[in-house]
Amino acid sequence: MLSKYAKKVYIKDDMYAIFNAYYLQPIFLNKRKTNYLFQNKLDKFDAEEINCLYDKAILIKNNSIDNKIIDIIKDEFNKQIKNKI
Repeated sequence: MLSKYAKKVYIKDDMYAIFNAYYLQPIFLNKRKTNYLFQNKLDKFDAEEINCLYDKAILIKNNSIDNKIIDIIKDEFNKQIKNKI
């Protein structure tokens, strides 16, 4: 499933940067593949592409992954702020 934090940014010509807003490791897809991804047409991707999307947290296995990312960020933020204030 597509992460609720998956974002796309038009770069130029036929190129989009696709990334998880909290993971920030982009991949680059053409417009056609970008549309397939955001329309959840994952059958249009080969196994290597799917694995890359999971590795970059653009695709996730379930919603708990998105929640876990936020929890990690909150915990790290709190650790950094506690020691500074």
